[in-house]
Amino acid sequence: MSEAQSDSQQISKRTTPTWEMELLISGATVFSLLQLPRPLYRLLSNVSEMHGEAVYQAIKIFSIYIQFSLWILIITFVLHLFMRGYWIALVGMNSVFPKGMQWEKLSGYGPIYKKNLEENSPVMSEVIEVADNRATVVFGLGFGTALTMILLSLLMGLLIGILLTMQMFGVNTKSDDIIIILLAVFIAPYFLVYTIDKYFGNKLGNGKIGAWLERIIGFYNDIGFGRSGVLINLYRTNQSRRKGYLMLGLMATMGAASTLLLSMNGLDGGAYNALPSSSRDNGLEAPVEYYASLRQQADDQSLQPYIESPVSDGPYLRLFVPYVPRRHNEVLQKQCPQALTKKSADAGAGLICLSKFLKISIDGKLISVGLMSSSDPQTGQRGMMAMIPVQALSVGKHELSLISLRQKSNDGKQEKTHVVRIPFWK
Repeated sequence: MSEAQSDSQQISKRTTPTWEMELLISGATVFSLLQLPRPLYRLLSNVSEMHGEAVYQAIKIFSIYIQFSLWILIITFVLHLFMRGYWIALVGMNSVFPKGMQWEKLSGYGPIYKKNLEENSPVMSEVIEVADNRATVVFGLGFGTALTMILLSLLMGLLIGILLTMQMFGVNTKSDDIIIILLAVFIAPYFLVYTIDKYFGNKLGNGKIGAWLERIIGFYNDIGFGRSGVLINLYRTNQSRRKGYLMLGLMATMGAASTLLLSMNGLDGGAYNALPSSSRDNGLEAPVEYYASLRQQADDQSLQPYIESPVSDGPYLRLFVPYVPRRHNEVLQKQCPQALTKKSADAGAGLICLSKFLKISIDGKLISVGLMSSSDPQTGQRGMMAMIPVQALSVGKHELSLISLRQKSNDGKQEKTHVVRIPFWK
């Protein structure tokens, strides 16, 4: 057996035994996973807007954890495919050229440069082994990080279940302070025990306090809270602390950046120098989310008031205004609290109050129009529908305006109102 054949056998024995399964998993799932982040983000955003403030905030946190896990897996699979591709290229090239580097045939360089290249060039078998191990480590760390976030998502899911139950039975869940309280009930004991064990564990280990600490730690381990990082801990305990934290920090940063970019709406990039800045309040913009026909083409599911089309060719203009509980309930509680009772709402008192609040206008002229309860066919969000008569309008451009609610004001006590301007043509 020649030396080249011996090296080839040695490389084969050192190859990570899971490389085929790694490639299969990465290749089969990466493209399908790439389709999930945006529709999943929209789904969770729409669901969150159907509830009060506490449930809304909890679902938002849950969404961040899920999106983070998803992006970590996507990044992991893409990097792994790239690294496995590099490893396959090395193995293939080493098979084609079993003699390795033939430095005497290298031309175009001076003797000193060639000597430096030869002295610092690693052995091919070592290069292949390092590439092989690196691909597996990235694969394992990506899964480990994603599993950690998924376990946190399950904790938030339990919290959401509690909040929804409270909301169902009419318990006040308007304040997001309740989230902090519930999270403290779940997580505070773990961090308290962790701190006591870290600084006083050697002294308390054999006593009653130590036994209680062990039971509490065992409980959290049993539900997966403490054992969520098996893959990560395996890596950390076999690498230097600095290198371990650097790799984990890099993966976390990439996942967080991807999640943040997905949640950012309408980046006004490009050199559109002659166009006004994107704004819903300047009267110079016709956003696609204000028209049902354009929303469907753009697959837009944002919660905005909208009409059917930029052009109205019938006697009525259909307007849909989504009802956002975490915003509208608080305002209506101040303006017409009697309308929020079940009996009054079923009799239409809430719709009458909302009609007064919305102040629907055409070309600046306030119109009196009744509201009916309806829903958005795309998102399922319930809201108010108004059929506005427009047969008397002249041909040309017109503007429908109404009052809407945005984020809380700076003092956090009142909702900001703003005018939604929807241009349309008759």
